[in-house]
Amino acid sequence: MMTHIIKNFIKLKSERQITNQFYDFENLIYKENPKCDFVVSSNQSPFKVTDEDDTQSSNYKGLLYFNENSRSLRIKALIREKEKLNIEDLKQVLFDTKVIKPIIRNVDFSTLFSLNEQEYPKLSQLLSILKNWDGNADLNSKGAALFSLIYHHYKEKYYVSSKNPDTIQIAGIEEIINCLIWTSEYHKPEMTLKDIQFIKRGNIVFPINGIPDSVNSVRPYFQKGKLYAEEGGAFRLIINLKDRQIFVCHPFGSSTNLDDENSINQMKLFVNNQYREIKDFDFYKKNYKYYNL
Repeated sequence: MMTHIIKNFIKLKSERQITNQFYDFENLIYKENPKCDFVVSSNQSPFKVTDEDDTQSSNYKGLLYFNENSRSLRIKALIREKEKLNIEDLKQVLFDTKVIKPIIRNVDFSTLFSLNEQEYPKLSQLLSILKNWDGNADLNSKGAALFSLIYHHYKEKYYVSSKNPDTIQIAGIEEIINCLIWTSEYHKPEMTLKDIQFIKRGNIVFPINGIPDSVNSVRPYFQKGKLYAEEGGAFRLIINLKDRQIFVCHPFGSSTNLDDENSINQMKLFVNNQYREIKDFDFYKKNYKYYNL
């Protein structure tokens, strides 16, 4: 959630948690009539969600971020560029693809970005691409294409998940070298992200930008030399409280039934950062009592 004055965020310690056992979500928080212009789905809560003095005393359960990560740093930088945001600004923020190196999705890749090309002549071309990469993961990015392959192999072979969302795993040099060797089998000269990464459902396929931990986050699986996004940044939601507007977009569609045409009806919208506007605002007001809209 954010106010129209960008520096003022709604703080966690002023919220209450849902205790109704019907929902069975111990980490859900809610606020009635929030004093802000917008409520925004920010992709798995990338913000640092509590103040430093609450870290030890917080009674909140669930996966709460106490430290910054690549997404939170990037999204805050974009927000602070403007004194006020409008709907179009928020759409662009949620579509942003840049990551802040070297810690990407709870892995410290400092070793990867600091290797000396001269010490690894067979990998020098790959290392040069990575060193020149600015962190942007747009469709034409060579660095993002290469890193996405490296990250996929690292995640599959070396990453150890943790219940603590602030845990940082350090990628070791041997692990990185093995990932680079594996990646070299699939990487081709001049390869860009649009050449290898796609969102797919049934027979519908679109190139998709973003990588793990970008604001527009993509977590793909690997198949025959290509990466296919499982969710593509997840569900996007922007609620304009002042003007009573709701904008939504799902990476695939409004149905999980592959035989239903609505299972793919939002894919093209999603990859082009377009939204559907929900007109029946009163329906949401009536049915979502924890957000008294």
